[in-house]
Amino acid sequence: MDNFTAINVFLATVEQGSLAAASRQFNITPPMASRYLRALESSLSVLLLQRTTRKLTLTPAGKHYYDRCRKIMDELEQANQEVAESAISLSGELSITAPVMFGEHYLGEIIAQFLEQHENVTLKVKLTDHYLDMFTEGISLAIRIGHLADSTIIAQRLAGCPMMVCAGVDYLRRKGVPTRPEDIAHHDTLLFSEATSPDDWTLYSKGGERFEVSGRCRLRSDNMQLLLNSALNNIGIAYGPRFVFQSSIDAGSLVPVLEDYAPTELTTYAVYPSRRYLPALTRAFLDHLKETLRLDRG
Repeated sequence: MDNFTAINVFLATVEQGSLAAASRQFNITPPMASRYLRALESSLSVLLLQRTTRKLTLTPAGKHYYDRCRKIMDELEQANQEVAESAISLSGELSITAPVMFGEHYLGEIIAQFLEQHENVTLKVKLTDHYLDMFTEGISLAIRIGHLADSTIIAQRLAGCPMMVCAGVDYLRRKGVPTRPEDIAHHDTLLFSEATSPDDWTLYSKGGERFEVSGRCRLRSDNMQLLLNSALNNIGIAYGPRFVFQSSIDAGSLVPVLEDYAPTELTTYAVYPSRRYLPALTRAFLDHLKETLRLDRG
């Protein structure tokens, strides 16, 4: 019996919840679907599904086999799609979103290169520091920094995102320079409200000791540009991605503090709604993004 078909019948049975539903998908009878499943289990010498009159339940071996086979079949489908689309010129509109300052800092050149290579493509870019719902907003690809709470989306790591603590020269002259994490408690702070834990900053000593610190919040905002401007205007100490502050530090307008303590490094991800049937245009931009993004550029 065809082992490839047997595996697909097994996957469909698990995903649709019954042999009858799986048989309809492959236009075969339920007894034939059952024979495919029995033949597969016989070839493996293991029981994959516990069968009762009411339901089918994966055995531990069946769960492991399902997970591996599902991944292999997804990759095979993607390979088939890539080959089928390889001869087709890319066209259409791609909707993407990214954090405001990340987009301003990095995406201009990346987008220009991509559009130059694909003249029949249009990009729709929404820069926001809020996590948008990709399904309701019709977004094909999002760039996100930090913790991903949505388990329904697929994420690929692009790069690390180093964090830092800094403040304006006049603020430090007026309030003093913190030398230990606990000193932050006596300082004014500027908080990014969209962070997972906006009120607490996590730092690590060189010996690995963890510190969660907070100060007197003077400004809480969902916009990193406003927090940067506020730090430049000496309102308080800011904490955020290094790329946000680096040019101001290079210019001498901001000063890093607590450099003997390492903030938690976040991760920059590209996320999209589904691993299966990833459109050629989305995949092409994702590949371009992975090839060209350099977060070490200040």
